[in-house]
Amino acid sequence: MAFLRGVKRLTRKDLETFTDGLSIPESIGPRPPIQPVSYPGWNKGGFQILQHVTARMQRSGNYWTRCPSCAKEGRDRAGDDLAISIADPRFYKCWARCTREMIRTALGLPIHERSYR
Repeated sequence: MAFLRGVKRLTRKDLETFTDGLSIPESIGPRPPIQPVSYPGWNKGGFQILQHVTARMQRSGNYWTRCPSCAKEGRDRAGDDLAISIADPRFYKCWARCTREMIRTALGLPIHERSYR
């Protein structure tokens, strides 16, 4: 602690002088939007979640984005609760425990119940 007390504190003017003329490199700027890859067999119909949400990140074999159900309830502030499989985007999961039914309802596309008569 004694060392930290002895370190010179920078004032606002010192920081402005130090950073004057500097800019943030483009490599650190905002990332471009992710373009989902199209795979054969995705056109077979059915619900495609990537048609309704925008992927924000790509890591661990998944696209990650804000969960529509969490967003509707005011949760998922980081915008990375919904994982969508890159290999087959029919598979998706909210890590905040929203069900598929909750996600689809938040998108305005509820899952229709099948009748087995």
